[in-house]
Order: sequence, then structure tokens, then C-alpha cells
Amino acid sequence: MKRIAVVGTSNTLNPERARQVIEVAGGIYPEGALEIVFHPQCFTSAGHFAGTDEARSSAFLEMANDPAFDAIWFARGGYGAGRLLQSVIPNLNQAARHKTYMGYSDATASLAALYSHGIGRPVWGPMPVDVGRKEVGPFIIEQALRFLVDNDHTYIDPAVRETNAPIIAANLTVWCGIMGTKWEPQVEGHVLYLEDVGEQMYRIDRMMFQLTARQKMLKLKGIRVGNFTDIEPNTPDFGMTIHEVMEYWSKRSGIPILGSSMIGHVATNRIVPWGRYRG
Repeated sequence: MKRIAVVGTSNTLNPERARQVIEVAGGIYPEGALEIVFHPQCFTSAGHFAGTDEARSSAFLEMANDPAFDAIWFARGGYGAGRLLQSVIPNLNQAARHKTYMGYSDATASLAALYSHGIGRPVWGPMPVDVGRKEVGPFIIEQALRFLVDNDHTYIDPAVRETNAPIIAANLTVWCGIMGTKWEPQVEGHVLYLEDVGEQMYRIDRMMFQLTARQKMLKLKGIRVGNFTDIEPNTPDFGMTIHEVMEYWSKRSGIPILGSSMIGHVATNRIVPWGRYRG
């Protein structure tokens, strides 16, 4: 039996979403083949977060350090994962080093810290909260589970198979928060996949200035541009599209734009394993 633990590092998960995920899993795998355990902390609330920093850290450590679980699945995004790194990463044991960790958006902070410390297999991919996406939610969850349980690569971003270099997939805002900290991974020779949601164009431009001004980032092999969605109005209009902004900073920095990817806060958000892809 495969066992997946779900922890909430950021915002509260609606219990109905957990029920729906269990239902989807039951329609795919026979009884006794898979167990998904939602830590009770996922459903708690403390201000902005799914419980206090201490409660979220404790849940993360409890499940990650338990050898009975094969994977850690982050419940949803929002904001808050970065607040846990100081208390979680140094206290992960050997069992934690053999797990797959899947999430996206704010989970970028956790994935980056795990990758920088060589812990487990960080993977950008759908989260339980995505079961609530109209019509396609169950399909998205099925693809995530088939990867976590069967190592099925059907739902991997098509660009991954074309990338002959190690990969990092990140939310731009969270990535900029990680840069310069001890949680920032080595990026030399990597391709960086970027996405974001709910930002204004001037903020995206400012973050790209920050990213391309960092000396370490100049060692990237290139950038792939994911989905930048729900862009907030800019007054006055910024006058450039996402791809124009990316090309602008590419020319200024010399970091190549290698094309697009399907990652992002969208129904087609695909799976991207961090590191060098091995199909």
C-alpha cells in the first residue's frame, strides 16, 4: 500500500476538498492500494494561516519523519510556508530524505529549501485544493495521484522532456523572497520555470529586475515562462505584456528565454520534477 500524507503549510483547507480527494482516489485505486491521510492541522485556522507556525511545523515534521508515508502532499498555497523552514528543515530525519514532496505556488518555499539541502524529491504539481476547480478538478487530482503513486509521467509539462538540464519550477514572488537566503538552491546550469498570479505588471517587472540583478541568477541556463494570470490593472497601463517584460530583462541580463511552459495557477498546471528529468 502507498501512503500519502497531506499537510497544510500555508492556508486552511476546506474539509469538503479533502472528502472530494478521497472520493477521487477511491475511484482510481482498489481498496488497500492507497491511503491518503490529511493531518487535522490542514483544517485549522490561526489568523491568515492553517494553524500557528508551531502547529504547521509540527504537522510537517510528524508526517515527513514518519517512514510509513511515501510522499508529502502540500494541501494548498496562499502564504506561510517560508515561516516554517527554520524549524522544519534542520529537523527532518532519514525517512524524510526518501519522500516525494509535491505542491506549487507558496510551496515554492518548501520545495526550494528541500532542494537546496538535498532532501527528498521536490516536485511542482497540483495540490488537493485543486479538486475544487470546476469540471476538471477530479482529472487534475487523478494526474497528481498517478504521479505520486505510480510514477506516471503523463501529466508532466511537455517542455520538461525538451529540457536537457536540471529544472527548478517556481512562483516568481516566492522565489524572489527565497533569493539571498540560506534556503536558495544552487542554480548554475538550471532552467528556471516561472509563473505568478494576481500581480500588477510593474511588480512583475520589478521582481524580474531583482532576479536578473542577482549574480547567481546569471548562471542559469535559461528561463521558461509559465502562466501569469489574474494580472491586476496598472494605472497608467504598463504598456508591455508578460512576454515583452521577460524578453526585456533577458536582453539586459543575457539570461535566455527558452520558451513557454504550462505551469501556473491554471487548470492545466502541469507536473515538473525539480532537478534533472529522468523519464
